[in-house]
Amino acid sequence: MAKLGGIKTPFSIIILIFLVIGGNLFAGGGREDPVDTARALILEKRYNEALLILAEVARKDPRRLDEAEGLIRRIRNLRGEYNDKYEELIHVLYEERDVAKALKIIDELESLDKNPNPATRSAILRAKESARFVYNQERFIDIMTRAAEMLEKKDYWGAAALYLTGFDIGREEFDRAGYGNIITGRVDGALAEVRQASDAFIRGREIQVRAAESLKTAAGSNNPEALGAAVLRYREAFRTVASVFKTALLAAESLQEQNRRVGTIREGIREDFFLGYTQRLSAGRHTAASPEGIKGAAESSVARLPRPGCTRRYCPLRQSAGGRPRSVAESCPDPDNPTIRDAAIR
Repeated sequence: MAKLGGIKTPFSIIILIFLVIGGNLFAGGGREDPVDTARALILEKRYNEALLILAEVARKDPRRLDEAEGLIRRIRNLRGEYNDKYEELIHVLYEERDVAKALKIIDELESLDKNPNPATRSAILRAKESARFVYNQERFIDIMTRAAEMLEKKDYWGAAALYLTGFDIGREEFDRAGYGNIITGRVDGALAEVRQASDAFIRGREIQVRAAESLKTAAGSNNPEALGAAVLRYREAFRTVASVFKTALLAAESLQEQNRRVGTIREGIREDFFLGYTQRLSAGRHTAASPEGIKGAAESSVARLPRPGCTRRYCPLRQSAGGRPRSVAESCPDPDNPTIRDAAIR
């Protein structure tokens, strides 16, 4: 016989109690402490999951009630910061109408709580979509407006560079939509070609300007040989202009086609905004009164070149130095018969 708490107890009962207690201890040692799990979830900002665990701890183990309540208060304080930030978002977005600031607040909200309740998550998503749409639209219009001013001032290369800065507008939503590798690959390929051709156009600015000035000077002279040499120099410099014109035009057509396919993938979606923005940045809007987009910048850069004594039926340089007859389009830049379109097609 042995004593347990001053009471005589059979040895077999002591062994049984030890096995039960010991078994629970060892089993508990193999499991992670629920309060520690809750702490880890709080650090990960997964407050809903942490609250569920702490509620279960408080229900099953009253001895840890104070510990659980302390963590619950901590979550409540963090949630209070979240709620205050959410109220600020509503004020900024719908009263101040400061879209850029609203998007920053949304980013902060998403970082404060990684797993908000469904109603809050839905409200944040709607606010983000509204703010992002307005922000993207305002940014697109700003780029088109400033680029139009550059084109008016004959800064065709600066306008092309500005158009390129908008190629990321709406990209986040496009990637999240998950249209698949085929559409994404074709879109990325088209945009990469536009960037490459545009960079060459922008880098060739000085050569193009000198060639155009030389052509203007020669056009005012009565020297057919000087005019012929100037035209040849310009045609060489003109290659990058024709290239970016053609590339932007084809890219816009490709983007439009991918946008049409998107409508067959996502029911109810008439247009993906990213594809729509990049299409218009590449080739301009259909409603534009004058050329715009990267294609329009290239077209405008040659639209005001002189017609050095050329008519539809006669050109002083129709006969090349080698004696080969040359067409008006080959010899003389003509706004009414734009060589850029012919060159781009070739």
